[in-house]
Amino acid sequence: MNCTVLQSIKLPSTLNEIGDYAFYNCASLRELVLNNDGLKEIGENAFYCCSSLQSITFPSTLTDIGNCAFHSCRNLREVVIRMRRQGLEIMHLHAVQLWKVQVSQRFN
Repeated sequence: MNCTVLQSIKLPSTLNEIGDYAFYNCASLRELVLNNDGLKEIGENAFYCCSSLQSITFPSTLTDIGNCAFHSCRNLREVVIRMRRQGLEIMHLHAVQLWKVQVSQRFN
């Protein structure tokens, strides 16, 4: 995308996937609302270099975060993950300044 002025995104509840490079280099993006319970996958490099992004809450339906999805999000400080099942790989966040990861688990 490479949009340098986009500051906020609220995705529709019908969205089930964010594709590869969807918001690549949206350097001004600060707010990401992912509270729709249909989102299952975030593609590779989807938010790569969104350097103003500070906090993300993932919905409980999320099952896959692609490689480098949040790479170079250097101001990402907090990640909240609501899980319904085991096995969500969060290592692909690559957040340099991450201070807090909160995981609330409810396995089916």
